[in-house]
Amino acid sequence: MTKTMSQSEETFRQAWENSVDGMRILDGNGIILMVNDAFCQLVRKKKEALVGNPFSIVYAEPDRDRLLKTYRKKFAQGSIERHFQRELTLWDGTKVSYQLTNSYLGRDGGSKRVLSIVRDLTPRRQSEEGVRESEARYRRFFEEDFTGNYISTPDGQILMCNPAFAHIFGYQSVEEAVKDNAFSFFETREQRRDFLQLLKDRGRLEFFEHRLRRKDGRAIYVIEKAIGRFVEGKLVEMQGYIFDNTERKMLEQQVIQMQKMESIGTLAGGIAHDFNNILGIILGHATLLERVRDDPGQSEESLSSIKRATERGASLVHQILTFARKAEAKVGPVDINSIIKELARLLEETFPKATTLTLHLEKALPSILADQVQFHQALLNLCINARDAMSGKGTLTIETAQVSGKKLMMRFPEATTEHYVQVSVADTGVGMDEDTKRCIFEPFFTTKAPGKGTGLGLSVVYGVIRAHNGFIDVLSAQGVGSTFHLFFPVRDDNRIQNNAKANGAGAKSRGTETILVIEDEEMLRKLLTTTLRTDGYEVLSASNSEEAFRFYQDHKDRIALVLSDMGLPKQNGWDIFKVMRRENPKVRFLLTSGYLDVNHKSEVLQSGIKGFIQKPYRPHEVLKTIRQILDEVDEG
Repeated sequence: MTKTMSQSEETFRQAWENSVDGMRILDGNGIILMVNDAFCQLVRKKKEALVGNPFSIVYAEPDRDRLLKTYRKKFAQGSIERHFQRELTLWDGTKVSYQLTNSYLGRDGGSKRVLSIVRDLTPRRQSEEGVRESEARYRRFFEEDFTGNYISTPDGQILMCNPAFAHIFGYQSVEEAVKDNAFSFFETREQRRDFLQLLKDRGRLEFFEHRLRRKDGRAIYVIEKAIGRFVEGKLVEMQGYIFDNTERKMLEQQVIQMQKMESIGTLAGGIAHDFNNILGIILGHATLLERVRDDPGQSEESLSSIKRATERGASLVHQILTFARKAEAKVGPVDINSIIKELARLLEETFPKATTLTLHLEKALPSILADQVQFHQALLNLCINARDAMSGKGTLTIETAQVSGKKLMMRFPEATTEHYVQVSVADTGVGMDEDTKRCIFEPFFTTKAPGKGTGLGLSVVYGVIRAHNGFIDVLSAQGVGSTFHLFFPVRDDNRIQNNAKANGAGAKSRGTETILVIEDEEMLRKLLTTTLRTDGYEVLSASNSEEAFRFYQDHKDRIALVLSDMGLPKQNGWDIFKVMRRENPKVRFLLTSGYLDVNHKSEVLQSGIKGFIQKPYRPHEVLKTIRQILDEVDEG
């Protein structure tokens, strides 16, 4: 019997000490007689602080007396609850949820003591709450009023979306939206391809800004946070949060356009002066040619001067149009060094002669993905600010270099791209104090005198840099000038090396085909006719649409190509093309123009016109383009 009791006690002791549940023994007054280690851990008290004290000591003050009175009453009545769950606050403020099982201890069913087994349910409760919270977040995700949220397959099939998403893209209901494909909102296949590739490369896109199309075709600007879900490295689902940014974007474009006009205004005097110089050179040498017809050396020199002056004038016009036009952002590979060299020519011709311009450009600089017009604008703004800071007298330095993302990350933690192109614009002007530096990128902040600037220049620069996922850093001190460092990310698939472009030298240009030339400017029409005939082509020339249609009706079977100016009286070049295409869907048409809005140009080229030549053009460029178009047809 003793041996059996000893074994039983050993079994109880092992169960007591090894139990993962808390265990305690109470007397009839609720005094703790014994506790195991698991119970001590559960209530966050040591054994010596528990044994000999009422069990209610482990609970917060408001509950202690009530719990102890309830226990004593039920113990005296023999009605202790055998099994229940309860949530209470412990002495230290911790909220616990537990399951308690009571049983009486004593001989012959006596009730001198109570054994309680306490199981902590808090982790399970937290897990259940986590599930409920997750479900609530999920519901909020699809019920949010302002952010358009969606989940789609990798091929764009919308699985779920919220009402805001349907509203942003012009659908009447969620049910209508989920029948469509998210990729139908992209304007081009290339845009869709680039978006998918970026998501696959990065896993998620933060604050990704792009232009999309609503169901009715209207363009909208959105900022999207896109998250990819991957299984074994393969994209299996896309989740997106979309904010309609159209209103802010339109306002931003108005501000940028206003600032462009200010920039042009600051250059107007220099541009007028330079144009007068160019016209003076051309007129002077043309007059001289009439007097020195018998002097081949002087004639050659005058002709060369006229040619160079004309090229300067054409370059200046190109710059003005680039800065002034209202152009939609067109992102593509940009050779920064080439843009800086082109801008430098404009600055040298328009900035005061007391301003020295210095370039330090790294060779074989990789390209960046950017909008060329916006980059032009940002760089011009910095140069104009530098000129004003120096009062037109000092040194303006533009440098380029390549830096690693790891090095840049020490200054900008979000610099996660492997390589960046750095563009630095430095001046020897008055510099800035710390208070001024903190405010320079705020819209309408300016240190210039009234009427000398709107204060939009640097805010536009900042907006352009951030729109290209880049960074800007400013170093300046009073009396020593300022340096602006711009950083643009480089995509590996867009890195280029210098001299990568083929120059097309030696390409075939001569031909025998018949070409219809339509040009209302007589001297240009004669120049084109002579150039083409000299190269072997047969030429028909017209000065307006009526003559052009008559020639085409009489000779359309042998006309291989139509070369037309855009700006013609009555019907312009595009109108002529549309009429001729109705008669002959395969008509080959080449347009020329001194200026064509970028959006209109895109529409014109998509209509089926084979090419566009910017005026003023060089004869060999016209011959080369014509030959390429005709050869493409022959090869087809």
